[in-house]
Amino acid sequence: MARRFFPQQGLRSRLILLSAAPSFLCLVVTVAVLLLPAETAAPTGDATGSALGLVAPSFAAIFLVGTAYAAAAARRLGGMLTGLTEALRRLGRGDLTVPIPPPPRGAPREVAELTDACIQFRDASAERSRLSERLRWLANFDGLTGLPNRALLGDRLELAFAAARRDGTHLTVLAMDLDHFKEVNDALGHAAGDEVLRVVAGRLRDCLRATDTLARVGGDEFVLVAPDLGRPEALSAFAARLLAAMEEPVLLGAEFRAVGLSIGAAVLAPGSFDGRPEALLQDADLALYQAKAEGGSCLRVFEPEMDERLRTRRLLVADLRNAMARQELTILFQPQVSTATRRIKGAEALLRWHHPQRGMISPDVFIPMAEETGLIVPIGAWVLEQACQVARGWGGLNLAVNVSAIQVRQASFVATVEGALARSGLPPAQLELEITEAAMLANSAETLGILSRLRSLGVRLAMDDFGTGYSSLATLQRFRFDKIKVDRSFIRHIAMDAKAVALLRAVIALGSALDVTTNAEGVEDEGQLSMLRAEGCEEAQGFLFGRPMAAADFQALVGRQDARAA
Repeated sequence: MARRFFPQQGLRSRLILLSAAPSFLCLVVTVAVLLLPAETAAPTGDATGSALGLVAPSFAAIFLVGTAYAAAAARRLGGMLTGLTEALRRLGRGDLTVPIPPPPRGAPREVAELTDACIQFRDASAERSRLSERLRWLANFDGLTGLPNRALLGDRLELAFAAARRDGTHLTVLAMDLDHFKEVNDALGHAAGDEVLRVVAGRLRDCLRATDTLARVGGDEFVLVAPDLGRPEALSAFAARLLAAMEEPVLLGAEFRAVGLSIGAAVLAPGSFDGRPEALLQDADLALYQAKAEGGSCLRVFEPEMDERLRTRRLLVADLRNAMARQELTILFQPQVSTATRRIKGAEALLRWHHPQRGMISPDVFIPMAEETGLIVPIGAWVLEQACQVARGWGGLNLAVNVSAIQVRQASFVATVEGALARSGLPPAQLELEITEAAMLANSAETLGILSRLRSLGVRLAMDDFGTGYSSLATLQRFRFDKIKVDRSFIRHIAMDAKAVALLRAVIALGSALDVTTNAEGVEDEGQLSMLRAEGCEEAQGFLFGRPMAAADFQALVGRQDARAA
């Protein structure tokens, strides 16, 4: 490598000859003086001859000094070139810490340039080596937490699988997912989410045994490969240690946030290593899904029945994709009434799914599926379109339509609402969009912009399920809603729970102070209605006033009310 850039031997020879040139000139002059004939050397008499006799030794002395200086310079240059040659050899062998000897004082310009080139070459090689090492690290580790990534996890799982099969021991894989992590990201931003992931990774790392491998495989998902952890009591104790590590809230800026952990485990017993390691990961994921479905912050171990439930869910999702085309989705309407007069003020549109084989599917089952798969966007647009068409003939009554957070995040959502109003002819002031607090927490700046555009259309906006979110008061401060819908959990216990009454009273007072209408959901008896009326709640809905019904039945109910009033 060095020879290609620097022909050291030729350069070294030229530098030595150049340094010896002054001495060689002195030698020539001295020899010439010494060889002068006597008669030439002293043509003017004894005085001149004596002068020449003195000059000759002086030239000889100059010659000796010049020769010594030249030899010393040659040695210095030769030593430097030897050092450069050795440095280049070590660089070629990958030694990037090698020192580059500086050029001696008074060295020729070519020598200084050669030294600078060697230093630049060494520094560039060192930087390239550092970058290569960083890239190799990033290929195997997560840059945020420092844990192994999915690629390295695959290698470690393969090794653990082979070792457990060889030694006849258990192998356990734990799939872990954080609870409430999305709320942290949505409410406080991704920087806070990153801090949570770093803290969680550190806490989980402290729980590991020497043989365990913990990896971050994406988002808030972690996987732990734990050899020889097959006994139920040992697995339960280990999972309890992991769950306990998450009990302490995480400090984010000036506030603490609770972040739980859901764990799904898959265990391979000795003699069961016929499949592939990836199947163990899939089983752990199924168990994790079960843990999340049961509320999170718990351990669930894979069972074959979980696979059957997952297949059933996948079939249900496939059926949901075709439900609109097959006309299996219907819209029902539940009356909303004035608590003072019990007169119907409007209705809330509620989506129902009648499956041809499974019968009526609960909204609590298929709505989350629609949100997870993105089907809520076309389904929600269809509900809005159909409900507006129905409400056009209500003679001024209001229509309330639930809107998912995923719908609100769509850039085209405002155009979807505007189109539904235009095609149906429903006045915008009669349409009320019910938005959960989750929609406000997600992408708050963009969401506020969309809500403002909706209001500019003349549409009314209601906050649904008030009091069940994380920052209801802050949400009301950021954006003024037209209505607050009090969650049914506040209404259910007001007849027997003084605390529930106090909370309900506070919510109604807040609405009154903000000049916002309050609507109480889930009203089922006259006692609840009387209390709501006494506390100043203006609007209610529930089974006391009517169950969700078909559009024709709702219009008939409105007709009977108008007939009685007449």
